[in-house]
Amino acid sequence: MSEFKKNKNKQEGGERMYLTPKQVEEFFGLSKKWLANMRWQKRGIPYRKVGGKILYRKKDVEEFIERHVILVIED
Repeated sequence: MSEFKKNKNKQEGGERMYLTPKQVEEFFGLSKKWLANMRWQKRGIPYRKVGGKILYRKKDVEEFIERHVILVIED
C-alpha cells in the first residue's frame, strides 16, 4: 500500500481527520438523522461532499460541541 493511501485520512498522531456521519454518531452521539436534517437546513456543522460521500472534519465537530456549552449556576 502506498504511503499516500495509508495517510490520506489521518492527522498527526494517527487520528482520523475526516469522519463519516456514522462515525460522528458513534464518537460524539450526534445522530445521523440529526446531521442530515442540519445539512438540509444549511445549519449545524460544516461538512464536505466528495463523490457523493458526506465527510465532517473532526475539528469542526469538536468546535461545534464546544460552542454549545450551557453554563449552570450552582446554588
